Amino acid sequence: MKGIVFTKFMELVEQQFGLEELGAVLSQAEDNGVYTTVGSYDHRNLVKPIVQLSQRTGISPQQRQRIFGQSVFHNLYRTLPSNSSL
Repeated sequence: MKGIVFTKFMELVEQQFGLEELGAVLSQAEDNGVYTTVGSYDHRNLVKPIVQLSQRTGISPQQRQRIFGQSVFHNLYRTLPSNSSL
């Protein structure tokens, strides 16, 4: 999985819950949080922080993933060059 997905997840957690909560989630997931947008990483490294965030917020992992998926889709869509023929 590309690192941009990981960095967008961390941005979303920080925006919604704050930097301290992001740090706590990463710590509990035993994740150092160091990802580059162009790197490739094991998708399981993203599951751990999602599960930790779910436990800390009381929002199911499935709902948390849905929220994140919608957010990251919109963010990635905005990065596409505009194309008047679409």
